[in-house]
Amino acid sequence: MPAWKPCHRCGETMIRTDAPQLPTLCPRCAAAQQWSHADDAAYLRLRAWFFAHYTDPAEVCPYVSAEGGYQHLWGGPYDAFEVLDEHWGHAFTETFLASVATRLEEETDCVEWSAVADED
Repeated sequence: MPAWKPCHRCGETMIRTDAPQLPTLCPRCAAAQQWSHADDAAYLRLRAWFFAHYTDPAEVCPYVSAEGGYQHLWGGPYDAFEVLDEHWGHAFTETFLASVATRLEEETDCVEWSAVADED
């Protein structure tokens, strides 16, 4: 009978542990961990671009519970993958952009984004 335990990284997905050659991470976490140096450099550039244009609404938006939550004064809510794909889809694969979006969301615990206030 197979032995199962939670993924070493996310703790959510159950993985088999009854054979030494089996991974200790679920497929999603393993894929996120297997970035090359080029991927890391591209991620850092996309991350810098993203945070220059988008932020957690808790940082810039008023919260009005009677109106349903954050009031996105400068646009939003935005989805990280949709924004990245719209602006960078010509230069990167959807798979890579999806992994960038996932990494941004995991890094910040934010899944809906607000545009950064225009300083003009």
